[in-house]
Amino acid sequence: MATSLSGKVCYFFLLLTSCHTTAAWAFEFGIGTHIANYKESSEFYIQKVKSYGFNSVRDELYWNDVEKQNGVFIIPPNRAKTDQYFQNLQSSNISSLLVLDYGNNIHTKGGFPSNSQQIAQFASYAAWIANRYKGKVKYYEVWNEWYLGTGIGSWFKKKAKPDDATYFELIKATSEAIKRVDPGAKVIAGSFNPLKKPEIEWFDNYIDMGVLKYIDGVSVHPYSYGNKDMKLRTPEGNISAIDHYEKHLKNMTGKDVDIYITEVGYPTNSSSGGVDPKLAAQYMIKYTFLAKQRDYIKGIWWYTLMNSADNTSNRESNFGILMHNESEKPSAKCLKQNELLIAGALTNKKNASPSITCSGQ
Repeated sequence: MATSLSGKVCYFFLLLTSCHTTAAWAFEFGIGTHIANYKESSEFYIQKVKSYGFNSVRDELYWNDVEKQNGVFIIPPNRAKTDQYFQNLQSSNISSLLVLDYGNNIHTKGGFPSNSQQIAQFASYAAWIANRYKGKVKYYEVWNEWYLGTGIGSWFKKKAKPDDATYFELIKATSEAIKRVDPGAKVIAGSFNPLKKPEIEWFDNYIDMGVLKYIDGVSVHPYSYGNKDMKLRTPEGNISAIDHYEKHLKNMTGKDVDIYITEVGYPTNSSSGGVDPKLAAQYMIKYTFLAKQRDYIKGIWWYTLMNSADNTSNRESNFGILMHNESEKPSAKCLKQNELLIAGALTNKKNASPSITCSGQ
């Protein structure tokens, strides 16, 4: 969605009610990172994340990276920076969400875990990770976008995708393995789009199987930048759709269910489907405050800190709040311009009527 904004400065107002201030973070305002691919040290990026007001990060340690020999788990040199990152984030008052994901060349030939033995092997990997970061990693997400087959080769997605019961057993075994090692850790799963009916129906199957017994919340990825319904592309329309999904969950289960938005973002590519960078900045801040108004939404992790390549026309390369060379996009500048307001919001369950100023400069 390519949209231009008139003028260099845009203003919008969010009406939020006031409430008692708490000392701890009341909401996870996070950013997705791929720390292993970045050129500077992990500490450099911890400080960069903090400079934009984020209090949480989401990253991953692939199963295939840490288990190259059967039953032998190590941090390889190409993931040493990721290891340092997860070891040190908490001491900088930043929580972390670690995604446990993807296939293993020796156990699954790079595909999905598809039987009880492979599920047990994945759970062993999860237990090793949880033990290594016990008390340091706050959240574990079981897999990333199982429904879409993200991170899995096309042959496996077309020919060897397991049935729904397999992912259920994977969630169950992984959660139990983590909780045995680190009972205080929170386990979440799902990573589907709650704006799309087929994906809602897909996860409904897991709710019927009893998945909520094994997770502390449902993770969602409500991307809407290319949705045919233009209303869903706006922060208001998107959050309203998540409200409807939360009501659906409550009707199914008869109880409140915590939701974690572990990925969402606006690509700023110059080609079809891209969002004007200044509009993306406005949407990012507005969406965050609207999400924070909902008690059932416990956090949001924006995708992503940095563009993954210099190609400005490729959509997947342009989700960052920073360019590939680490220069700031309007979203990053807007975060710094509203640093005090955002910091105040994160330590309050609700806020009094803030006025957010987003400038493209």
